[in-house]
Amino acid sequence: MTHTPHESVRLTADVVLFAHLAGQRHVLLIRRSWQPYASYWALPGGHVDPGETTIAAARRELAEETGLTVPALVEVRVYSTPGRDPRGRYVSAVYTADLGTVGESAAAPTAGDDAAEARWIPVAEVLTGDRWPLAFDHRRIVTETHLAHSVGAVMPAMADLGRTLRAGLASAFPAETEQVRQVLAMAEESGEFVQAARRWLGLARTPGEFSAVEAELADVIITSYVTAAVFGIDIDRVIAETAARIIARGWRTGPAVDGRS
Repeated sequence: MTHTPHESVRLTADVVLFAHLAGQRHVLLIRRSWQPYASYWALPGGHVDPGETTIAAARRELAEETGLTVPALVEVRVYSTPGRDPRGRYVSAVYTADLGTVGESAAAPTAGDDAAEARWIPVAEVLTGDRWPLAFDHRRIVTETHLAHSVGAVMPAMADLGRTLRAGLASAFPAETEQVRQVLAMAEESGEFVQAARRWLGLARTPGEFSAVEAELADVIITSYVTAAVFGIDIDRVIAETAARIIARGWRTGPAVDGRS
């Protein structure tokens, strides 16, 4: 029987902390003092001490490296891809929080421990270009967490609006299914849905918040949700996938998690 040696694994915890400063979403980063990646920017975080939980380590590292305390951290996921750290096999539990809109002085970080500097950096600058070189796989982590926050903020508002519209249609058309089918057929015949979809794509490529799209395109939302209700389409999944593509391509940003822009 061939014996396979066990791989030594180190456990770490990292924090992706967002805030809206001067009208832009920012992420909190530290500049590393030590190798590997000395002078590179990274997420606050570090090794989990013996007997310590990963969330306790995330809170401790955040406080030690930036001076900030955020009790309401939410776990994002565990990153364990081999090769993500040149020192060996590292597995990181990633946590996140969004402070919403804050004043610069209210959330000013203070670098400590092994952080040479700590500062809020616009997410848009972190995701594009090389102005802020990031250590390890932290650019990927910021990108994926930002996307999850953005889509998560858009979805409830869209779903709530859809439920309201469906309820209104149900009261207006007692024989809902047949009446709605006829209305949709007429809309398709006249090309209204196609025109609305084209307008949606045009606005999606225009810089701005998703909230502007919701206000501007009520007719598209109505048609989409009614169509989904009649034909059994999982519209929430479709919206999430579409929003993810739009944000990933940089056409439009998602709002803050607390709904403020």
